Amino acid sequence: MRRASLVLLLAVAAIALAPAGALLALHLALASDAGGAWIARIVATASSGRVAIEGLRGETIARLRVARLTLSDAQGPWLEVAAAELVWSPRALLEGRLALDALSAAQMRVLRAPVGDGGSGSGAPPLDIALGALRIARLDIAPATGGGLPALTLSGNAGWTTTGARLGLDVRDAARMADRVALAASVAGDAIETTLALDLGAGSWLAARLGIQAAPALQAHARLAGRVAAARL
Repeated sequence: MRRASLVLLLAVAAIALAPAGALLALHLALASDAGGAWIARIVATASSGRVAIEGLRGETIARLRVARLTLSDAQGPWLEVAAAELVWSPRALLEGRLALDALSAAQMRVLRAPVGDGGSGSGAPPLDIALGALRIARLDIAPATGGGLPALTLSGNAGWTTTGARLGLDVRDAARMADRVALAASVAGDAIETTLALDLGAGSWLAARLGIQAAPALQAHARLAGRVAAARL
């Protein structure tokens, strides 16, 4: 009986410590270029080659840097990210939450719209997610996705729980930082609230995208609040 109890206790301890052990192994691997390359190969294999990582390093497991990240689908690459950095909380992951304190990149290139794999499912994240700060210094959107956009900067935040979600985005013309479009949206249960703010100078990129010639300066603010069910068409 004592032997069986000891075996059971060791099994429970091993299961409880497995996540911490995995994080420790990841921390040790990230301390070298060879370890980062090893993790990149695992990610590439697990994603069937759809996620390619180059130059993965980490001063600590909570601060990761990637020289280049490429996302692909059946037709090839559709998104490229350069000089990305992620600051996150490993402890939160052990508690069943994904806490991303900051995610930034020097450049992001959207080459085209991604092609779906035809899979089904709700697509809902399996755990609560919080992104404190998103910062893309330069966002380039290729003409294949619609075109007509200059280089942009993107900042924001986001969150997801089992009871709601939130999203905040601030998009600006990289060459005319005063031109901005800001969006804030939140869903809590059946309640939804969205605000949209525009602050655009004369001849802004948005006016050009809409085909408006000699557009004057525009400032506008709109808010929508109500129930999700009432917003359905």
